[in-house]
Amino acid sequence: MCHPERRKPGALRRNVHDVSGANDLLYRDDRNMTETIVSMHVPKIELPELYTAMNLTFATAITADAAELAALHAATSEDLTRRFGPGFWSSPPSERGILANMRLPKFSRTIIARTNRRIVGTLRLATKKPWAIDTAYFTPADKPLYLTGMAVVPALQHRGIGRLLLNQAQEIARAWPADAIRLEAFDASAGAGPFYAKCGYREVAHVIYKKDPLIYFEQILST
Repeated sequence: MCHPERRKPGALRRNVHDVSGANDLLYRDDRNMTETIVSMHVPKIELPELYTAMNLTFATAITADAAELAALHAATSEDLTRRFGPGFWSSPPSERGILANMRLPKFSRTIIARTNRRIVGTLRLATKKPWAIDTAYFTPADKPLYLTGMAVVPALQHRGIGRLLLNQAQEIARAWPADAIRLEAFDASAGAGPFYAKCGYREVAHVIYKKDPLIYFEQILST
């Protein structure tokens, strides 16, 4: 499973489906603040026996995790490219981009799943709308979060780690506080759309972004 984050903005159009971009977000580098704050925002959840045996734990990533996260995204991207051929899933985020996303934890947090000190899964929650998302298709929300960059080590996919990451994301989002989670998935064989649907996310639209077909999903969070 790989849901890589895109690095460059662009126009989106599919008949009447017109997705706008967003303003750039300015980052400031304060790694000490990042590593102090992010450690406070990962709620504890009960894990099934299988994942307890795997010593699966969750945390918010810090700058020291960036290289390993970049390697994880590269591995999942390569796996999808090997299985489905080159495509828009073939451009994983760089270590530099991952570090940039960690610099303002008030607006962006990268969640990781670990077993035996190894990062085996990840996703990112952020208040900033990705370029590929048009909010007009979603249920109105006052404080939505956007889920991007979801990936699980290829050898450990289809074992429930992704679903547990999504459960963790929902708990974090409620505590943020946020009232919805929004995301986009590739509308292709390599995409994770069916996975998000099985995990309770509602499909809201099919669009094209820079010639890439996407599906929008949302999860409305109960109070």
